[in-house]
Amino acid sequence: MELAISTPALLFSTVSLLFIAYTNRFVSLSNLVRGLKIKYQESGQDLYIKQIINLGKRIIYIRNMQLLGVLSLMMSIISIFLLIFDLNLYALIAFCSGLVCLFLSLIVASMEIFISVDALKIELSTLEK
Repeated sequence: MELAISTPALLFSTVSLLFIAYTNRFVSLSNLVRGLKIKYQESGQDLYIKQIINLGKRIIYIRNMQLLGVLSLMMSIISIFLLIFDLNLYALIAFCSGLVCLFLSLIVASMEIFISVDALKIELSTLEK
């Protein structure tokens, strides 16, 4: 398979958009944790601890999503450099590695979504009482 120099460059816009989404999630969760910490200190209810623990897990997942996205972008850049130096096989390997990292990032994002559903269940449990 022949890899054109523009092919790895296609990942730049994809990863950039993912980073915006991942960063927005991270900022939102950080603000939620800070708010819940204050509420817990004021009320002492265990419900807030459960939510904070859940958010802590989600933050770790988001960190891993971002890390895999960075690796994907780095592998794309390495692939472009390798293509410039006419090392096509290595460029293809680097590009495929970048795609794998992007795929793993999306899998971790899916897992984080499932955890966020658990957070909503915790919140809804307060309405049932």
